[in-house]
Amino acid sequence: MVRAMPKQKKQCKVFRWKGKPLLTLGDVSDAVIQCQTKADAKSFLASYRRITPHAEANIGYLTGYFTDDECRRIQDLFGVSHPIFGTTIPTLEEAFNAGVKWEKQMLRGHEA
Repeated sequence: MVRAMPKQKKQCKVFRWKGKPLLTLGDVSDAVIQCQTKADAKSFLASYRRITPHAEANIGYLTGYFTDDECRRIQDLFGVSHPIFGTTIPTLEEAFNAGVKWEKQMLRGHEA
């Protein structure tokens, strides 16, 4: 009797930065904040791009969670922008309204 081989699970690449595995977006955020020089940022991006083609967009997205000063620092250091707000810092109302608009667009996309 021939037995079928069990299906192999696809192994995800683990992103490591300075020896530490970055398993969550929070881990990536912490590593991004620790970058202090353009050389650090360039090295981090080169490593992160090997894991995902969305490295710049992910880091740009994260800037929306930082303080205004930290947001500007990271955007400048990494040469990224937020995927919705670009390099501007939105007010709370602008951020909320953009989220409402995005949700409506997503809901329309699922109607068929």
